Amino acid sequence: LEAIGSSGSIEALRCALKSNDGHARKTAARALGRLEGEYAANDLFAALEKEVYRDVIEEIADVLSIIPSEAVRSGFCRLLESENAVFREMAARGLGASGNEQSLVELAKAAVDSSADVRKAAYRSIARLGIPEGIDLIAKGLQDKDDDVRLSILKALGGWSGTAVEELIESTFNDPNVWVRYHCAVLLGELGGPKAEKLLIKRLVSDEAQVKAACAMALERLGAQSALPALESLIDHPDANVRAAVENAIGGLGC
Repeated sequence: LEAIGSSGSIEALRCALKSNDGHARKTAARALGRLEGEYAANDLFAALEKEVYRDVIEEIADVLSIIPSEAVRSGFCRLLESENAVFREMAARGLGASGNEQSLVELAKAAVDSSADVRKAAYRSIARLGIPEGIDLIAKGLQDKDDDVRLSILKALGGWSGTAVEELIESTFNDPNVWVRYHCAVLLGELGGPKAEKLLIKRLVSDEAQVKAACAMALERLGAQSALPALESLIDHPDANVRAAVENAIGGLGC
């Protein structure tokens, strides 16, 4: 039906959005969005708000998010007020792709939602927008009480750069969660910065095995010759992943 693209096909796809089969509804949403773009927004939002299966809800939200339209952005903003936490999560997620500077205000509200999943989606969207004004919101997010929220923010910061981001990651390196610290090491290896080598060497020596391995890889990526003594001290570490990362780093830095 999508390939045919006739008015009859579009009507058939609208009917398929109400099918009893979830896969049919998901496929129809994708096809209708590609065929009609902005003109499909009302039907897609109506279908999303009636949907019961999460995978179909996600598909419809993703289809909407790639439609460049103020109507879509406004629709997501409206969904942020829903009593349904999944709908609020999808709205926050969608604004990361369809939003702009104006969306920061709405995403800031979603970032203090009672649902951790909504907050995660909001912060990922703020990071995805890549707007410098969002850095203060990201800083607040890295203080969130939920480990997964803080972790999701760090995972979304790839591609950001600048002193403010470097300082934010450096301060988060003291987080109590080992995987948050792990991703801090990964990001510092990508970003560098004047304090990066020193911080990574410190964590290489003192932190848990997962973080040690990440620090070794990050230091190799930075070409940190100053890390060689600390790396060599871990060549016989009991953890196999640490030993492998350390050996690779020493080999890479010794070339």
